[in-house]
Amino acid sequence: MGSPLSASSICLGGKPVFMWLPDAAVLFYKWYIYQIKDRLILCEEKKRREKEKEKEKERQTVRSRQ
Repeated sequence: MGSPLSASSICLGGKPVFMWLPDAAVLFYKWYIYQIKDRLILCEEKKRREKEKEKEKERQTVRSRQ
């Protein structure tokens, strides 16, 4: 960013800040959504594994009763 910084128009990447902020907001929003999706996917997998473990326990108890 070789442009001199002045109080009236701070430029980032050749754009004034007010032009650049929406891009930053969109990037942040996409990153944030990505983080949330990641966590949700991990939680879903965890729940699914727990359910599978419970089913396996039930199968074992049924086998042991027979």
